[in-house]
Amino acid sequence: MLDGAELDQARVELGRRLAASRRAARLSQTALGGFLCCVRSTVSHIERARRRGSRTFWELADKHCRANGELLAAFDALEAAEADYRARCEVQEARAELDRLMASRAPAEPPSPAYWMHAGMIDSQFSAYLTKLGRPREAVEAAQAAIGRFDPLLRGLYAHCQVGLVTALVLCEEIGEAARILGTAAGTASASPSPRLTAKLRAARVQLQPWQGTHAVKTLDAQLAACGLLGPSRSSGV
Repeated sequence: MLDGAELDQARVELGRRLAASRRAARLSQTALGGFLCCVRSTVSHIERARRRGSRTFWELADKHCRANGELLAAFDALEAAEADYRARCEVQEARAELDRLMASRAPAEPPSPAYWMHAGMIDSQFSAYLTKLGRPREAVEAAQAAIGRFDPLLRGLYAHCQVGLVTALVLCEEIGEAARILGTAAGTASASPSPRLTAKLRAARVQLQPWQGTHAVKTLDAQLAACGLLGPSRSSGV
């Protein structure tokens, strides 16, 4: 696993490999840019690791430099390493945030009103970070606690917490309960609609796509359609 500095160096090395392959193919930066439908400066910046270049760029560069797939393979390997690095950073951030939220859930003196946060919101965030850390059972418990702290009349906040519970339930493969809760959340949200909540509801439905043929998800789709969140002709997806 590479760290940030190592990834930067790997990007530099990839640019040097491109330059070496281009020269071996006896192509100028301008000539290669012509094959790739870009200007010379774009090739120069990528060779100097000042720009990334798309996968299409590297695929065509590999072809016209006659690199036999080596440039494209090196690019794909670097992209995978960078994705792994980003995922590890997200986990570290989630753990730090989880520690902060655990501390905020502990009994303490009442905080200053200037820094007050509803306990339900803390539990909801706690659930989200537990989900990111691959601890869905604990995330379910935290989401249920969050829902229990909100008055159902606070429809928007209540429905947001319900969607968080759905995500954790799907990871626990409790599909029937996840579909039931999402249907309830859709009904709650329909009384207080918002673009952000609608997007979250639809994203949660996408998580249930592998089980679209089950009775629970078919029932959910009918509920979503009734709430205007799923058209009748799109019952197989969102």
